[in-house]
Formats: sequence, C-alpha cells, structure tokens
Amino acid sequence: MARFLGVALRAAARRLTPVVVATILAGSAATAWAFWTTSSASGSSGAATAATVNQGATPSVTLTSIGREVSLSWGASTLSNGTAVTGYLVKRYPAGGGVATISPIGTCSGTVASLSCVEDDVPPGNWKYTITPSVGSWKGSESLLSGIVSVGAAKYTTAL
Repeated sequence: MARFLGVALRAAARRLTPVVVATILAGSAATAWAFWTTSSASGSSGAATAATVNQGATPSVTLTSIGREVSLSWGASTLSNGTAVTGYLVKRYPAGGGVATISPIGTCSGTVASLSCVEDDVPPGNWKYTITPSVGSWKGSESLLSGIVSVGAAKYTTAL
C-alpha cells in the first residue's frame, strides 16, 4: 500500500510540475509588465524609456440632494508618454486631518474606471477627497485635497 501511494504521489508531482512552472512564469511576466516607448534611427543602437504615472487631478466635490451622498468628479490623468490611465483610487479625509477612508457603498470604492463617482452613506462631518491615478499595480501621486464638503446628521421623518 505504501509503495503504491509513493508511486501515485510521484506521478501526480510530474503532472503538476508544468502547471506550477507556467503559473510562476505568468506571475513573473505580469509583475514585469511596463509601458515602454522606443525611438531609434536606421543603423543606431536604439533607446528605450519607461513611462511614469502623473499626479491625479484635484477633485470637485458636492453634496447631493439626498444629503448623505457626496458626488465627485475630476480631470483625466495620463502617463508621462500621454497614454491614458485605466483607473483611479478615491480617498476621503477628515477636513482637520487624519486617516483616509472610503465607504464601500456607492461607486467610489475600489478602482474607479470613470471620471466621477458618488460615495453613499457618508458619515456626518467635514470631509476632503483625493484622487490617485493607477495603471495596473502602478500608482501616480495622490492629488491635492479637494475643497471641504460638509455632511449633516441623518434626519428621521415619520409619516402620519
């Protein structure tokens, strides 16, 4: 029984080895992915440079008519070679300073592919927002802080 188990394990390891190697190579290739621009003339040695992600545009913020939603919009960011970025990260900071956060409710959480979003269920307080452009795992510099948006406490109404 032990001998059969040893043979079965060796056979499984031989079948799995190409899969493991392919997975490692694919992960390494994804990590090494970059934007490159080239310029060369006939007969020259050529040249190559890597592009960088530019700083995010300062967002405009407004309180929506619902009262606990903040609507944000911002200008498009690019790489240093003019290529558009593929997403943006949005952060909310207390106006007096502190740790950044963002509500998972609404369209501002995660990587935002558009140039606007709405954060729902924003807690009462005074807030400022920033935008960070991204391309894959590359991140640009965080934008300057937006203007202050003030969110009041939720209001409860009863129907008679």
